[in-house]
Amino acid sequence: MLYRPFVARTTRCNAIFHAARPQGCANGPAWALPIRYSDRELEQAERHRKAVGLDPAHVITAIPGLAISGGGIRSAIFALGVMQAMAERDVLKHFSYLSTVSGGSYIGAFYGSLFVPDGLRIGNQQIRPQRFQTAAEKAAKKLRTGEPASGKDAITPIAYLRDNCNYLTPNGLHDILQAIVFSTRNWFAIQYVVGVSLLTILLWLNLSIASLMSLAPAAYRAIQCDTRWIVASVPLASVVCIVILIMSPLSRAYWLTQNLAQKTSRLGKSLPFASLLLVMALAMIAIRSGLGDSPLTNSNVLSAFWKPPYLIAGGSLVLVTGMLGVVYLVGAWLYVSRKRGSGKSWFPGSMTSKSSPSDSRPFVDRLRNALSNAYTTPIRLTCGVTFLTGAFQMAIWLAALAAIDALGSFLFSKILALETQHGAQAAALTSGGSLAVLAGLGGSIWAITKFVMSEGKGIAEGLMKLPRLVLATIGAGLAALLTLTFWSVVAHAVTAKLGIFACSMSGLLHCDATTGYFIGDLPKLLVVCLILLSLALIDGLCVQFLNLSTYQRLYSMRLTRAFLGATNNVRLDHASHRDVTSLVRGDSITLGEYYHRYMCAPVHLINATINKTIDWDSSLVQRGARGLSFCVGPAGMTVGAKLGVLQCKWEYANDISTPATHIRGNASTRDIWLESLTLGDWVAISGAAVSTGLGKITHPGYSLLLGVTNIRLGYWWDTYSTPFSLGAESYERVRVPIPAQEVPRRLFTEKFFGTQFCLKSELLGEFDGPRARRWYLTDGGHFENTGAYELLRRQLKFIVVLDNGSDPTCQFTDVGALIHQARVDFGIEISETATHISSPNGISIDARFVAMSFDAFKRQSSCMAVLLAVKYPKSGTGQLLVIKPRITPLTPYDARCYAFIHTSFPNESTADQFFNEVQWESYRALGEAQARALFT
Repeated sequence: MLYRPFVARTTRCNAIFHAARPQGCANGPAWALPIRYSDRELEQAERHRKAVGLDPAHVITAIPGLAISGGGIRSAIFALGVMQAMAERDVLKHFSYLSTVSGGSYIGAFYGSLFVPDGLRIGNQQIRPQRFQTAAEKAAKKLRTGEPASGKDAITPIAYLRDNCNYLTPNGLHDILQAIVFSTRNWFAIQYVVGVSLLTILLWLNLSIASLMSLAPAAYRAIQCDTRWIVASVPLASVVCIVILIMSPLSRAYWLTQNLAQKTSRLGKSLPFASLLLVMALAMIAIRSGLGDSPLTNSNVLSAFWKPPYLIAGGSLVLVTGMLGVVYLVGAWLYVSRKRGSGKSWFPGSMTSKSSPSDSRPFVDRLRNALSNAYTTPIRLTCGVTFLTGAFQMAIWLAALAAIDALGSFLFSKILALETQHGAQAAALTSGGSLAVLAGLGGSIWAITKFVMSEGKGIAEGLMKLPRLVLATIGAGLAALLTLTFWSVVAHAVTAKLGIFACSMSGLLHCDATTGYFIGDLPKLLVVCLILLSLALIDGLCVQFLNLSTYQRLYSMRLTRAFLGATNNVRLDHASHRDVTSLVRGDSITLGEYYHRYMCAPVHLINATINKTIDWDSSLVQRGARGLSFCVGPAGMTVGAKLGVLQCKWEYANDISTPATHIRGNASTRDIWLESLTLGDWVAISGAAVSTGLGKITHPGYSLLLGVTNIRLGYWWDTYSTPFSLGAESYERVRVPIPAQEVPRRLFTEKFFGTQFCLKSELLGEFDGPRARRWYLTDGGHFENTGAYELLRRQLKFIVVLDNGSDPTCQFTDVGALIHQARVDFGIEISETATHISSPNGISIDARFVAMSFDAFKRQSSCMAVLLAVKYPKSGTGQLLVIKPRITPLTPYDARCYAFIHTSFPNESTADQFFNEVQWESYRALGEAQARALFT
């Protein structure tokens, strides 16, 4: 994309940026927008109304809103036909609010870009306000079907869109081959980052063990075992240590609380402690027996079942875990005591007084909860830095590392044995055959991926007896195992090349005194480890790799050139600039231009989803609410239902950063710097339907499968970007205060190894949401697919929804999800209780084609829309007109012919993003016909 350089402003912007803080909506609900935030949107809506010849609305609620749902290119083109008919009926100008999701954002951005003056698009920042009004007056005309082109060789925006309906592969086979090369390049780049990280871990593990072995070779020579198992046993030994030192003592500490907060005496509360003391006494007897200091040592029964080493080890284990259990209980008690609340005693005569901690149910519940959460809660240092992760997760990671290392060692030893027996050539042929098998397995995994993500029917219908989630998990596990095993074999090959553990790698399973133990060239291995660590650190610091290695960049560029290029006069007036695969000046539109302070376009709200699967209180992956709403508009961005807004200064943004202020209630936080993205980037994010994060339906199986195969469309957005520097003056920067409490610093996961940990989050489907520095943004339909969610937040009285999601049986599932979300988040009730249409002045709707309930819509084949009643919590009522693509007697004959051949029309799969001209025109004509019938 073509970015225009940031023009340095004077230090006057410092005073503007640090002006009076915006005030929140103190008396309104938590989800309501701050006053200044709403005023900024109202100002643009009023400019739009004035430019198209309408009277001022004065309040946002009186402005009609248009919502365009997700549905890929299908939704975009149907909506185009609807908007063309609305423009012809002189109705479209009344809708000064436009909210779009996914495919709806394609056409929404196209419509909004019609209002951007040509001079502003090519870099002229000194545009007079009159130019914006002129662009607004011409916008509706450019939508009309019969509008002539501006010149002899020029074409209209609609003609350009039709010519580029196959925007992803406009040049056919050439673009398909380019996509294959693009995919291959990115896949190998992902393998490189994964490989370097895994090699770094495995080789440092081998170096540490080899160094220890070199210090006392005689001791290891006496072990008489294959050193491969010594290497593999170290992670397993770490797992055992975690279990002994952390998990088992936590369990003992938990059961010591079983008689607390009960109607028992002090003796009763001490019974669990007495039980622990008796068990520890038995452990001490066992240790003495193992040392030979007890008469029990001579017992035939005891010696038959318990050898002295086992007695000593078992007794020591019981003693250590018991003592640590008491220590952990005391620590948890002191921790919980900081926030102790009052509880009532159950003993007679003390009901009105505060109870002791051991008798307080709230205190004991918090104590038990702290001990339970300690298994998975990340370890934090006193300085606030998060250190590693929870004990249980750490044990799982170490066990997986041991398994991968052992598997790689086993396969590499087989390759060496084959080379020893049959020569290097046979080993090479066998290895090549193995690679072919792996390639076949990779093809199978790819096929499973396509099946899992497909929506069609046919041969795969028989396989549907198996849950797709099961297939995804199996395929993901197999793909991950193959990838990690390959790099484990490479690690063992490196150590063998340097002579590390040469005795065992030579096929000798036992190292005796005669053979000796050859430890190899440790200095060279140290150099290799340092180089790999440096590479991993460099990869971690180059976080933009995450976004450049996905399909998001290609997707964004093609959308920009197809839908925003359709309003770029440089393309429209010159045939040589109409290639959608080439860069043309004026295609890219920054948000500073799109939301310019003189802009006369409707208020365009672009919806996306913030993936959040980790519960902030317990640090566990949560089952529900795995996504938060996220909306970009003229005033800034809304975050979730009740997490506040980011009020942006678009006019002071450059290509890197955008200054913003976080507002939540009456609290505001300045000096926030957000990563700057273009309009095309945000449209691509809004339509990132297939990725490792899927909002509400995110699952580790899907995430791992899509991550390993690198089918990723999401975007890692930096909310802690680089501040401005104006001469000698530099701005400070702070983190977005979500949640309100101080977030632990994550130097390793967010800075030094940010790339690796973000990639790990994608592969496992573990997203921290807005608490993290980088937010993983995907399709707005992963949260709510109709686009009406943000319009309901603004309590508009009349909203038209183009419900273009694939819905062949007219179940209105997306509308059902909207009704649920609006009730839960805003307390807004949407029901089938409307009795008549109450449209604003200037909008006339033919009631013959409108059903008053979903069942009536299904029964009446001539209906094209459903009218729903909206009841806001405190500000009256409204109406929701839901228009559904449908074949009716008024559908044009050519569209009906297309439906006869393609029986799934107009609900073809959203996965079909490769429209031909007939398909494109059928959807456009259908939308145009329905809107002409509805709006009179």
